[in-house]
Amino acid sequence: MLNAGTGAAPNLSGRRARRAFERIRRIRILSELSRQARTRELPVWLVGGAVRDLLQGREHPDLDVVVPAGSADALASTLSRRGMGTVVLLSDRSPRVVRVAGRQTLDLAELEGDGIGRDLSRRDFTVNAMALELSSGALVDPFGGLADLRRRRLRLVRPGNLEEDPLRVLRAARFYATHGLLPDRALTESCRAVAPRLRDAALERIATEISRLLEAPGSAPALAWAHRAGVLEPALGREIPGGIARRLGRLDARPVASAPIPARRTLRLALLADALEVPAEQIAHYLAGRRFSREEARRAARIVDLARRAQTLPPDRDWEWIVLAGSEGSDALRAASVLSPRGRRASSRLERKMRRPRPRVKVSGDDLIAWTGMAPGPEVGRILEALEVEIRRGALRSRRQARAWVLSRSAATSPRPPTR
Repeated sequence: MLNAGTGAAPNLSGRRARRAFERIRRIRILSELSRQARTRELPVWLVGGAVRDLLQGREHPDLDVVVPAGSADALASTLSRRGMGTVVLLSDRSPRVVRVAGRQTLDLAELEGDGIGRDLSRRDFTVNAMALELSSGALVDPFGGLADLRRRRLRLVRPGNLEEDPLRVLRAARFYATHGLLPDRALTESCRAVAPRLRDAALERIATEISRLLEAPGSAPALAWAHRAGVLEPALGREIPGGIARRLGRLDARPVASAPIPARRTLRLALLADALEVPAEQIAHYLAGRRFSREEARRAARIVDLARRAQTLPPDRDWEWIVLAGSEGSDALRAASVLSPRGRRASSRLERKMRRPRPRVKVSGDDLIAWTGMAPGPEVGRILEALEVEIRRGALRSRRQARAWVLSRSAATSPRPPTR
């Protein structure tokens, strides 16, 4: 059972505590590490996000432990020999950090100072400043993180820790979204003071935090908090337009929130760019410039473009839109459905047509070239797209009909020979 260490918050209920510790003991690499530590009579602490998430009943993919100085290499090597993964040196500076990279990643950081308390005091939030001694099951919680976890409250260990890494203000918004931890007033005010320094943070780190936030089940309240705390503008590098709270609400609309990851993240990125009033033709450039992947930036821009087209699409152009949208059609319709009532109606109409089975008429670019003698090039692609519209519309039901349609079209568009 979990026992509270010195200065700890009250224990979890007995049943929940036993379940948490049993989950930890079933993690093979931690079980083996605990056994090796007992053999060497060494204390080893599981720390940070893994403790927080395991106490909440969540899975945590990466594990961080703190071990006595001078023991990380020996413990990591033993785990590697027992098939737990490959040893990688992450930092040779103090604190020395060694990684065992396998099915589950384990980072072993060597303890600085005279106890685990100093390590915990440098962490950002109280819910991340807890440690679990693996052999005894003692929970070390000097800052009341367990009580904050129960109350779903996000609180600083101390203000200076936020100033050491301005990116932590964005992490506060992320934990609000991913863990439902509401920043308290003191944290909000500290974030407001530190937020301008986000402009100097690495864009790659900012993009990573925003991506994680956008993957959460709900992201709008966290983004609205970030705006109120002055975090959103320096994080996104763009002036925030008026009425942003209402637009951010679209990110949690059911069609968007129910999308699978990573589609949910890309959809929200597209809607976020739209909420920021980034012109459609600049969205891909803007997002790539903020260090989101070029492919995701392209997809987000295309989703916005297709969604905007769908809002004003006359019904007789539906099949053209469906063929143009291709594999991105479903995501574009999710976006269109939350942009406006008109978009919602168009989305319902287009979705019904997209569900219809495609007629079994297949024509390739090679077929077009063989039928017409055309040279490979953009024109082949244009004719193929127009042909697909007619097939999806149901106007062409066989390859013979498709061939006749292609020949009539190519004849109509071919230049006439010069007259003598």
